[in-house]
Amino acid sequence: MRLLELFAGIGGMRLAAEEACAELGIDLETTAVDTSPPAVACYEHNFGADPPVSRRNIESMPAAAFEGFDTWTLSPPCQPVTETRGARQRDRDDARCAALKRLAALLPTLKRPPKRLLLENVAGFLGSAAFALFTGALREAGYTWRVLVLD
Repeated sequence: MRLLELFAGIGGMRLAAEEACAELGIDLETTAVDTSPPAVACYEHNFGADPPVSRRNIESMPAAAFEGFDTWTLSPPCQPVTETRGARQRDRDDARCAALKRLAALLPTLKRPPKRLLLENVAGFLGSAAFALFTGALREAGYTWRVLVLD
């Protein structure tokens, strides 16, 4: 399985994918993308640097970089939609939402889109304009989805 781990952080999604694939006897090839130097350092400590985590901004990556993966995992920044006290909740207007907006625009145009996507975020993501944008892109690309709220 070819996995594209976007907003990779310290590699939690990869760890889950590795365990699931091992249990099913499936080989896993992972490409990870994150821009945070501390997160990338931790990711590389956890998994090694072969292949290295791509330190590119998602919004500047060419469409070809997203083609042909079986699965995308996404943990986009939660700050634009978080409900914590003092949060600005700028939603789609927050600059940290640019990468998710890029993915939403790109997804319906891919020639070889992922077969499946797994996106995790805070509860405030539900009902946000960013959520509406991304689910609109999923609909346009022909996906069906299920929302789970886990505590």
